[in-house]
Amino acid sequence: MKGKKLTALFTCVFLLTTSTLSYAWTDSDSSGKAGEQGTAASGYIESDLDHDTPLYDSGIAMYSVIPASYPDGGVDAIKNKYPANRNQNPYGTCWAFA
Repeated sequence: MKGKKLTALFTCVFLLTTSTLSYAWTDSDSSGKAGEQGTAASGYIESDLDHDTPLYDSGIAMYSVIPASYPDGGVDAIKNKYPANRNQNPYGTCWAFA
């Protein structure tokens, strides 16, 4: 426990001394050109790849005919196809994992 406290103390001292020294040795901008405008690297840069974008074709008609019932036989077809143990009451568990 004493070693952890000592390590934490040395780490804090090291961080404080190095951060203050780095600020003390920075060069000041004394060129007198404050406010001078230059080119900025921001905004959208157009690329040649922008014009070669593939188009998406879903292959499905948006206004297709929707069947009147699903499946064609209705709910009775589902009841006849699957066993009677699909009922999840009273526990609400899924019958597929039973």
